[in-house]
Amino acid sequence: MQGLALLFAVAVLVMACTTVLPEATDTLLVDADAKLIAHDYNGALAAYAEFVTATPAHPQAARVRALQTALERMISSESALSRVQRTSELARRESAERQAETERLRSETERLRSETGRLRSETERLRPETERLRSEITKLRADLERLRNIDLQLIHPETKK
Repeated sequence: MQGLALLFAVAVLVMACTTVLPEATDTLLVDADAKLIAHDYNGALAAYAEFVTATPAHPQAARVRALQTALERMISSESALSRVQRTSELARRESAERQAETERLRSETERLRSETGRLRSETERLRPETERLRSEITKLRADLERLRNIDLQLIHPETKK
């Protein structure tokens, strides 16, 4: 934000200097100032660099170098801000996705808890029937063993068990 305020102040200075100083009519400087006013900061930076390289002793050279530094900082700040905004947007999207996944998992957990409760109830309901069947199995095994022994006695009367 400070870089933008600095740039605005420098832009006001540039416009004031171009109207007051006759040297500012130099083509390179006028072109650079026009690019700055048109918000073509990279183009203005390149044009100012060309101006300072071509005329390092020009009365406006010191101002232009200061403006170059301000523009470089502003461009760097804008780039950093853009990266932060992209990162922030990515983080917001990831957060929204995680929130949606959390809600889905909560819903699934609730469904599974309900299903678990239903299955426990069903298990409790079937427990007496299971016990009855186990008891019947035990009785049938005993009956089967008695029948086997009877069959063995009929087949081999001399073998007693």
